[in-house]
Amino acid sequence: MSKNSKCINIFEKDKKDLNLYQISILIIVFMTILQIGINSFKNNQLNEFISDYEYEKDLKTSEINTSSSNNLNKEKSKINLSKIKEISSIIGIEKIQSIYSDSNKVEIQGYCEDTEVLQKVSDLENINKFDIQELQKKDNKYFFKIEYTLGGIN
Repeated sequence: MSKNSKCINIFEKDKKDLNLYQISILIIVFMTILQIGINSFKNNQLNEFISDYEYEKDLKTSEINTSSSNNLNKEKSKINLSKIKEISSIIGIEKIQSIYSDSNKVEIQGYCEDTEVLQKVSDLENINKFDIQELQKKDNKYFFKIEYTLGGIN
């Protein structure tokens, strides 16, 4: 490296340009600190807005769920529960994840240890159009989704 190159030492007190460099560094540091403060203030405002929005959203969804659950109670009286009880006793009520019923059409999701349980369900009386829509094996369990109709022709 050549010795002809010069570096400005900002710590020397004899230079005339020294004050200009010190002032420019102080301005840059001040602007950086100011920008960090503004960003943190905006971030706090955004977090407060998001939490308020989620609270209002939760209130609205709970109101919707309450009104929809009231409507579901009215519809439940139309469902024939005797077959669903019989099927849930065969599968095991704790293994059923969801039951959907529309008139005579029933859809059940859940899991079982072996597929013989599903065979027993399909062999029951008054079950027509028995269909296994999904069947997956995970950790020695079969996750299933079955659909069938009760009685008559649908």
